[in-house]
Amino acid sequence: MDHLGARRYLVAGWSTGGPYALATAAGDAPRVMGVLLIASFAPHDGEGLAFADGMGLQNQVLFGVASRDEEKQRAVVAQLAAAVRDGDAADLAAGMASLFPEVDAAELAGAYGAENMAHMHHALAPGEEGWLEDFQALTTSWGFDPGGVTVPVELWHGTLDRMVPVAHGQWLTAHLLNVRAHIERGHGHISIGVGTLGDKLDRLRSRVRGSAPVRTFWEGL
Repeated sequence: MDHLGARRYLVAGWSTGGPYALATAAGDAPRVMGVLLIASFAPHDGEGLAFADGMGLQNQVLFGVASRDEEKQRAVVAQLAAAVRDGDAADLAAGMASLFPEVDAAELAGAYGAENMAHMHHALAPGEEGWLEDFQALTTSWGFDPGGVTVPVELWHGTLDRMVPVAHGQWLTAHLLNVRAHIERGHGHISIGVGTLGDKLDRLRSRVRGSAPVRTFWEGL
């Protein structure tokens, strides 16, 4: 942020990006002016949260090895990465159907699906190490208390989400100090965000209006 000359900024996170967005707000509190969370995970050790309840089969398998040794974790991540690397958007939707309600499958069949697969293929080209490290960061202590984040948070979560069940959004809503929650019926993990990011950021910006110019930085899926 120093290099970019950003004195104040917003940060947004979707899915696994959510914890990183909150961590940025916790770690750079003087400059982060607000956080946008879309279908974000809650802490793996969140009190009262049944982390994997309501997830589709693939995520139940993945998070089922959170307490196992790294060799087992690496094997499951490699298996999931191979399914992504060897297919297209249609293959992904079919092979991981347990994670995608109809509204998400429809988005994967369109322009978003093709763009998402291009990004995933690029990310996995060097291997699965990044996926494994993200998984390990997500399922161990985050190193900060979400309740200590005091800036405005706009939180969006779909009731049909089977990638990150709505209970995660509800947990974060209960534990963040300055949050406006938008729990959307009829939306899943992907449909909750595609095509509406600008509107969601506008809502967040309206809550920090009147401050110095604010930039926006993004943590992806």
